[in-house]
Amino acid sequence: MSTADNKQLMIRWFEEVWNQRRTAAIDELMAEDIVIHGHVPEMRGRDGFKELHSTFCAALPDMRITPELVFGDGDLVVALNKVEGTQTGELLGIPPRNRRVTFSGVSIGRVRNGKFVEAWDHYNFLELYGQLDALEHISALRKSASK
Repeated sequence: MSTADNKQLMIRWFEEVWNQRRTAAIDELMAEDIVIHGHVPEMRGRDGFKELHSTFCAALPDMRITPELVFGDGDLVVALNKVEGTQTGELLGIPPRNRRVTFSGVSIGRVRNGKFVEAWDHYNFLELYGQLDALEHISALRKSASK
C-alpha cells in the first residue's frame, strides 16, 4: 500500500471504529496478532483492544475522535487527534461525572497488507483526568500497574 493509502486507512479507522462504533471494522482493519504499545501492559492481539474500545465507548457514548493531522512515511502512518465526549459511564475506575471532556493524543500505526500490525498510542490522560477532577486516579493506576 502507498503512503496515501495508509493515511486513508488511519482516517477510516477513527471514523468507522471510533466515531461510528462499527466494531466489525476492528477485524477488517487490525491484524489478529497486532502489538499495541503505550499501554501497561503492552497489548497483543485484537481482543485486548476490543475490551478497551468497549470501555471507552460505554464511558463516553458521544465520543468523537477527529484526526487533525495525518502523515505517513512508508509503512508508518501518524495521526494527531482531538478527542471530545461526555463522560456518562465509569472510565478506568473514575465514576461518571457527566462532564464534557476534550483531550488530544497521537496514534502511530504500522500497516502491512492493508491492516494495522503494530500501533503506538499516546494520549494526554492527564488532561482528561484534570477535566474529570480525578488527578489522584493517576497515582492509583501507576501503583496498581507496578504490582
